[in-house]
Amino acid sequence: MRVFFPLLAAVFAGCAAVFAPARPTWPALPDGHFMHVGEFFQVTGTGRPEKRSLNETQEKSEARDAALLDAWTRLRAYLDALPLEGGSSVLGAARNDAKLAKAIERLVFSAQVVSTRWEGPTAAVVVRLEKGAVNRLLGT
Repeated sequence: MRVFFPLLAAVFAGCAAVFAPARPTWPALPDGHFMHVGEFFQVTGTGRPEKRSLNETQEKSEARDAALLDAWTRLRAYLDALPLEGGSSVLGAARNDAKLAKAIERLVFSAQVVSTRWEGPTAAVVVRLEKGAVNRLLGT
């Protein structure tokens, strides 16, 4: 009897996984910088100043700009990997449609800056983009 209940529990756990509803197919997350947060895609970019600047304000500004560019690049890479009906990806569709490519670029640059932090010469910028805006753009 003691062996029966654990065996029965294992069988039911396996069945539950088989009958679970299918999850949406999102591309694999590129790294720890990218998250799904409720109705948003949230991306963290990091950056350092290109060279030692004359003062701390310039260094912080350059680091923030580099971090923002990194966040936009990560967001764009993720959006480019999204699958479309018919087996292609957003990147493949954007290569064939200049208007779509420009719209995706505008969408990425419209991502809202949520926070900016500095630790020494390194900055971290968090941006978020509403998933609904992506769906509206792609018609999904």
